[in-house]
Amino acid sequence: MNTTIGILGGGQLGRMLFQQAANYPVNLKFLDKDINGPCGSICRDIVEGDPMNFEDVMAFGRSCDIVSIEIEAVNTEALRKLQEEGIQVIPSPDTIETIRDKGLQKQCYSKHSIPTMPYKLMDSEKPKDLPFEMPFVQKMRQGGYDGKGVQVLRSKDDLKEWFTEPSLVEEAAKIQTEIAVIVGRSPSGQCIALPECEMVFDPTYNLVSHLQMPSSLDRTIQKQAKQLAIQVVEALDSPGIFAVEMFLLEDGRLVVNETAPRTHNSGHATIESLSLSQFELHLRVLLDLSIPNIRINSPAIMVNIIGSGKIGKAKIKGLDDLSTMPDVHLHWYGKLLSKPGRKMGHVTILNPNNAPEMVNTVLNTIQVTGV
Repeated sequence: MNTTIGILGGGQLGRMLFQQAANYPVNLKFLDKDINGPCGSICRDIVEGDPMNFEDVMAFGRSCDIVSIEIEAVNTEALRKLQEEGIQVIPSPDTIETIRDKGLQKQCYSKHSIPTMPYKLMDSEKPKDLPFEMPFVQKMRQGGYDGKGVQVLRSKDDLKEWFTEPSLVEEAAKIQTEIAVIVGRSPSGQCIALPECEMVFDPTYNLVSHLQMPSSLDRTIQKQAKQLAIQVVEALDSPGIFAVEMFLLEDGRLVVNETAPRTHNSGHATIESLSLSQFELHLRVLLDLSIPNIRINSPAIMVNIIGSGKIGKAKIKGLDDLSTMPDVHLHWYGKLLSKPGRKMGHVTILNPNNAPEMVNTVLNTIQVTGV
């Protein structure tokens, strides 16, 4: 009998997991408030409910053999109860709680001697004495995603925008480049890091504009990044799939920025670029299957398709022109509504001859707006 895997959340990460799971003898189902979202348009087994609601998660989880996540905003109390009833939960509720609170996440790094930027936890009101010289970064401890809940405070005038929610502030990093490493850790303890990617962020929306896999960094730095990512995951002490984001500083040091307890935007190029994608890695972790050595089939760049213009029914332009480009792979997330700054899909280009030129070509070719 096929294993039933339940996923809390039904967004684009779940959609791409479902596409991979079609090749495995599993039943994949989702719990989401929007049954017409990215998963609902391709999966018939999507349950309407709130992943943050105790009763919804309990009812959903009791119909599964394994429960996992594609978002952090889930009811961990219910997940603990499901564990007590013998249902496997990956990653562990404790790990989800540690990661989704950026303050606890930072404290975990400090406890395990993992390099990160100096920080201080803040309650709510802005302090009389600033903890760092300006500029510095303020992050909401919970609820931030895709650049939301993070701000750089550069002058005293910026203090008017101070987050009143519990937050942390950290010293502004002098960044050479930003990288991310996807790590899978199985219940039996096998832990493997995928090749790192090098990310470029959209200055308007503060989310990834595009990335390159593998990075252009020195091989010594590449090896250090993988080792550091595995160190983070071992410190979290849970099976699962994790995205560890790092800064390579101007002085050559690597420091951990933050970690996600799930598949991640930074790993999308793995679908075509590697012999094992982050989504298949997630499945192998959930099923506790052996994880083989993973090779790079083709270097790649990935470009996010980000909504622009007004809010409305999503309309994509430039698909005909995109289809004439060689080694180009479009991933459409099936979101009905486009909003400025919303991730609507991504494009992966294999074996790019001129990465900056290809990125600009894609960005100028594909547009998604609301109508």
